[in-house]
Parts: sequence; structure tokens; C-alpha cells
Amino acid sequence: MDIEKLRQDCLWDRIIAYYEGQKLSQNNALDEFYLVEARLEKTLERAAQRTTVILPDETSKALVQLKNVLSSLSTTSLPGEITRLIRFLLAKIYFVLGDLSECLITLEKSDLNRLDLSQEVNRRNLQIFAEAFCLKGVCLNRPSAGGGRSKRNDRPNDKSMPELEIGTDVGLRCAQMVDPTSREAYESQFTLGDFLESIIIKVPTFYAKNGALLATLSRLRDTLRVMESPATRKVRLLNTRQLVDVFLRGHLGLQNYLDPRLTEKQTSAGASASLTVPRPKKYQTNGAFVPVSLLEEVMLLISVCEAVITRESSSRPSDAEDRWRQMLIKYSITIVDLCMIAVNRLYQLDLGSPFLMRSAKMCPNSLHVWKQSALISIVKGNFSKGLHILEQCFRLMPKDRTLIVFSACICLERLTDLDKGIRYAEDLCRITERSRLSGRSRLMLGIACSLSALRARETRQQAVMRAKALKHYTQSESEDPQDFLAQYYLALELCMERNLDEAFRHVKKSLRLNMDFLPAHHLLALILSSWKRYADALTVLEKTEVEFEEEVEIELTKIRLLAKIHGAEHALKSCRHVLATWKNAYERVSTDSDREGLRTVTPEFLNVPVSPLSYNQPTSPLPQAGQSKEPVMVVSTTKGSPSSSAMVVEKSDAASFRAESVATIPRTEVTMSEMASTTGSYLTKSSSQHTFHTQMHIWVLMAELYLEMGHNEAAMECLSEASGVGQPSHLVFHLQGTVTLRKKGNPEDAKRYFDDALGINPWFPPSHVEMGRLKRQEKCFPEAERHFREALLGDPSCHEAWAALGELFVENGNDEKAMVYLEKARQMEMSKPIQPFYNIPRSLTY
Repeated sequence: MDIEKLRQDCLWDRIIAYYEGQKLSQNNALDEFYLVEARLEKTLERAAQRTTVILPDETSKALVQLKNVLSSLSTTSLPGEITRLIRFLLAKIYFVLGDLSECLITLEKSDLNRLDLSQEVNRRNLQIFAEAFCLKGVCLNRPSAGGGRSKRNDRPNDKSMPELEIGTDVGLRCAQMVDPTSREAYESQFTLGDFLESIIIKVPTFYAKNGALLATLSRLRDTLRVMESPATRKVRLLNTRQLVDVFLRGHLGLQNYLDPRLTEKQTSAGASASLTVPRPKKYQTNGAFVPVSLLEEVMLLISVCEAVITRESSSRPSDAEDRWRQMLIKYSITIVDLCMIAVNRLYQLDLGSPFLMRSAKMCPNSLHVWKQSALISIVKGNFSKGLHILEQCFRLMPKDRTLIVFSACICLERLTDLDKGIRYAEDLCRITERSRLSGRSRLMLGIACSLSALRARETRQQAVMRAKALKHYTQSESEDPQDFLAQYYLALELCMERNLDEAFRHVKKSLRLNMDFLPAHHLLALILSSWKRYADALTVLEKTEVEFEEEVEIELTKIRLLAKIHGAEHALKSCRHVLATWKNAYERVSTDSDREGLRTVTPEFLNVPVSPLSYNQPTSPLPQAGQSKEPVMVVSTTKGSPSSSAMVVEKSDAASFRAESVATIPRTEVTMSEMASTTGSYLTKSSSQHTFHTQMHIWVLMAELYLEMGHNEAAMECLSEASGVGQPSHLVFHLQGTVTLRKKGNPEDAKRYFDDALGINPWFPPSHVEMGRLKRQEKCFPEAERHFREALLGDPSCHEAWAALGELFVENGNDEKAMVYLEKARQMEMSKPIQPFYNIPRSLTY
């Protein structure tokens, strides 16, 4: 049997079986060396698979026995090259046992610098030489046992790094000693081994730990230029991932990005005056694609990693116990995470879908991959698909709280499936019962019931759902009195019940717990305006404005208060200022976004294979211009909710009033923070659509002010500007009808505008009130009463509808019933805030 051929192919089991079948008397010293070498490599293979840091006692005893045998063999009359190999194997055993000083002494006795590496043709011997150089470099790089921890320099150790680089180059060269196209390459089982592979992978880490990031980048790129062989696939895969890590961690930065051609000849591959190092063969870079930006190189590296993982997993049998396959599955999940970070910074979410789908096929039982797939579906606006994936994940992990939170948020905020959202909230309450999250779970259930009450079209159902919401808010507040959100939502629900004194107490407590919570400041101002304390409410908003300078929603409420106190003309100046502020903020952010100079990267540009299962959805998760289906957000009054002519936010009008909302921000990070965070921000969902809805609301408010001043032409011009901003809005149609009615006195044209407004929002109270008044003028009393009552179904606190019903009954001669409705109208008007409480956002994502 050709033992040297078995050694070069790393067939240690066959060597052990061959010698164990022979009689001991027939074995000479050389055969005993081959047997000990094979046993040592098999022992180290088993040691590499351990799950603990400390070696098992059985492995340590086996290594000590092999060390004793090798020590005795070193004194026999073996050839000099075999004796040198024995010393290298002894140094390897010392290193594994943790005796670094003895390892270094043994290597120095071997005189590595006198090795004739260029003439060595035995692949196994060259592998041992590479391990020896790497061992010496690692030992020199570590602080001595007696000297304590040395001070870290700004550059790698001058003595250790050349040794590590020589070992790396020699190891990569010995892996190329077989032609990859020959039959021998396919039959050979030669590997670098876990020991040499781990050191080659860690060499760039030694540079990084010493602060030499440029050397780290150069070394990683240089290693990836080496021609691939079956033995180097794992090293290439992990080095590629390391390079992606270096880029995505932001150590170099976009401004410090270096073209790969500039670092091609900057690696100092351990030169020595007395040593000729065989260099590994490298790919020719002439005519190759060269990335020109950091993000292009990151996406290219991720594509390479994904292709290698797919190739390796498909070329191996599907054995669940295969260690290499398990590692591929592990790194497939890691590549998915890196890909998600990269596509967020590219703002190209479509690039992430093929990676996710192929990774899900490779590891179908990975809950993490499926959760990522659900999140990217949510971010891209495919909420139904995201919810379906989350439901399947929930079957795998029925007690995972985050899955229920995500599902409830999608149902309540996006799909407006309130019944299913309530069921998920109830499930969360059961899972978190008697835990520290019980209060927040009750809070979520209360929000779901409150939203259901807003959408209920029957008075009795509204009362039932409001009672449930108040009950859950009270329980949440009692379980966690220090939760500012529980105090805030309880105050908001009490405002809906017109229990303003109790609401004032809770909103003050919410502010004491968290002074930075903007909605509580806003609610406090509305409560003060309900008591007709407009000056105090204005003072609250002015103080809040100092802390939240870019909050356009606060500015809009402030303008309404100014109009109430100082008149519409004074408020109009502030409204123009807000419009100018919005315009400047939008242009500034747009200019900054353009200056980033990010190239639009497509799968075709990067030559990324597009999976047939990739999502056919728009790149942006948020509403796009021309997109017919826009997600509904539960952040303000929505379709079927009570509203006012002032500011009603519905399906197409659910706007974030922050000027900051136009900023380009990472999409998946936004989704994670919005869906999972329970503390902190008044930032609602951001998109270009919401940005322009903000502009539309400013124009609508300006039109209301002009209308109050009697300037009908100017009001109509403002409404024309508002109608050209985005999709049709019931606010614009309603005000156009109002202006038409005042300007021309033509009820037919006005009714067409009001019908258009009700076509968008069938429960918009102001339009119903105006339509009822027109029907009353036409003596159509049943139709007029129907419109007034539908207005009350939309907003039970609409005093205009109560008063109109009372006047209608007076005209019909029913004075007793009219008195009841007129008294109700008086009560509602006495506690009417500057704008309805319903317009305060009810969001799960503060």
C-alpha cells in the first residue's frame, strides 16, 4: 500500500486500519511514525468538534500518549526530514495542550528559516510546514505568560505577522498542488484541516486587533484572489464573510473606500532573505468586474457567499449529521442577516428576496430565516403575505411573544383586521399573564378595543367596545403605574368619555413619567382647549415647540389656537411659515439624499440570479405614487372614524406630520423599531406619500383660514394646490363644496363635492351635516335626518349634528325631543376641543 499517497490525501482511517492489521514486530520506526501521525490527526479532528473550550480528559490523555511516543521516535535513527516533521508535530501537540512556551522552543530548535520550501513536492509535508509557521506566528503574537498583557501597538507584531503570512501562503499553495480539473482532484480527500484553516482565517483578525484596518482589508482581498481548490472552499467562504463584516461594521467608512486594484500589491507576504516562499496561484484580474463603491463590493461578496453555500449544499448528500452541511446552514443564516443589512443601506429591498427564498429552501426549519422573510414582506408592503408567514412561524413557536406582537401590529395598523388583531392581543395577554409584560399586553388589547369602537357603526357596539377598552387600560395602569403609555391611553379614553378632570390627572402623570412623550403634550393642550383655556393650551404648545421644533402636527394645532385667540389673519402668517419650513426641510433632505450618490443597483447589474419565488412587490415598503393599494395605518382617525372638517386622517390621508418623515432611512431597521419597540417616539410611518399628505393638510388649513376671512377665491386656490399634491382627499372635496356653496350659492354643485367626500369617507360627519342641511332646505326631512344620524354614528360628539337634529325636530313640531338634542349639542359644544380627540394617534409603536 502506498502510504505516502494516503498521507497526501489525508486518508487517516485507512492508514490506521492498515497498520493495526499488521503485527507489531513487523513495524519499524518509520511505520510507527506514520501510525502516530494518523492517530494524532484523527484525535485533533475529534477535538475540533467539541462544544467546550477545555479539552476533554480523554483527548488530553490521548495527546499526552502520542507526545511521549513522538518524543521517543525523535531519538531513533530516522532520516533528518522525518525527525524535523516529528518536532513540528510535537510543537502542534504542545500548542493544543496550551503549552505555548514549549511549543515556541520546539519550533525554534527546528530552524524554520532553513527549510527548502520551493523544492518540497510532498503536499502533506508542505502542510506540516505551513502549520509550523502559523504556530510560531501565533505564539509570538500572544503575550508571554510572565510578562502580563503587553500594550497594544498601532500595527501588528513585526515578528509574528511575517510568520503568519508565510504559513498562510504555504498552506494555500499546498492546496493547489493538484490540478482541479484532473480526476485525482475529485478522488482526493485532502483538506487543510481544522487547525490550519482556523489560523488562516484568523490572520486578518490579528491585523484588525492591532488597529491595522488597511492591512486587514488588503490581506482579505489578497486571500480571495487565490485560485479556488476543493481544500480552500471553507477558507474562502469565511474570509468573504469576514470582508463583508469589515465593510458593514463601518470601520473604513464610505469616504475611505479603496478600489480593490489599489490594495492588490499592498500585502506584505512575509518575505525572508534566507527563505523562498512558494506563492499560491491567483486569478488574473484583467477584464474582471471591479466594484467602484463600498456597497457594490458588499453586494458582490454576499452574492459570492450565497452562491458558494448553494453549490456546496447541493453537491453534498443531505445528511443532517454532516458537520460541513451544518456549518453551511449556519452560515446561510448569517449571510441572510448580512444581506438584510446591506440591502437596507442600498435601499434595494428586491435584492434581498432571492437570498431569503434560497436560504429558506436550504434550511426550512429555521425560524429566524422565516421571520426575516416575514419582515421583508412587511417592509415591502405585502402585509398579507407577511402575516401568513408569521402565522406559520407561530405554529412552530406557539409561545414566541414577538411573533404575536408582530401579527397583532400588522392586523391593527396595516390590514385593519380588528377582530383578528383582538384575538392576537388576547393570546398575548394569556401568554404574558403574571409576567412583567402583562401590563403592556393589556395595553395592546385596550388599543385594539378602542380602534374597534371607532369603527363600530352601531351605538350599542361602540359603547361595549369603549367599556372594554377602558377596562383594559385601567388594568394596565394598575399592573404598572409607572408606565407612561398606560397613563396616556387611559387619559385619551377618558377624554373620549368627556371625563376631562380624570383625564387631566392621568395625562399629567404620564408627563411626569416621560416628559419627552410628545402625544401627551398634545393631549394636554387639547384638554385645556376643551375647557376654553386657549391661552394656556397655546403656552403648552409653545413650550413643546422648543423641544420638538420639527413637529408640524403641533404647529397645525398651534395655528388653530392662534386663529381662536388672535384671529385668522394672524394665524395665516404662522401657516405660511409652517409651509415654508416644510418646503425647506423637504428640499434639504432631498438634496442630502442626492449627495449620497448611491448607484441604483439591480439584480441584473450585480448578476444576481433572480429566484422564480421572489416577491413581485415594489421596492419600497411604503406607498408609492401611482400605487393603487395603500396600506391603512392606525395612527390617526381612519375610515369610519369620527372626524371633523379640520383634520381627518383616513386611508389615503393617514399622514405623519413630521417634516423629518421625508428622510431616507433604512427600511428594515424602521420596521423592526416600529414593530418591536414599545418606548419612545412620536414618529409614525414615514414615506414620500405621507410627506406630501403633510403638505396637503397645510394647504387645507390655509384654505380654512381664508374661508374664515371670507376670501373664497384664495381658499379655492389653496384647495387646488392641495388636490394636486397626492391622491384625492375627502377634506379637499368637502371644503370645495363649502366654498362653492358660499361663493355661488349653487347647492347642486356643492352636493356633488360632498358626495365625492362621502365616497372617500362614508362616515365623514361635516359632509353628512352639510348634506343634511341641504336636504332640509329641500324639505326632504327623512333624508336630512338620515344624514344627521350617520354623522353621529361617525362622531357621537359632533355638536353640529346634535344641533341640526334638534332644529329639525323643532321644525317638525316635536319640541320635547328637540330640547333633548339641543341640550346634548350644548353639552358637546361646551367640552369641544380645538380639534377632535379622535385625531390623536392610537399607535402600537411609540
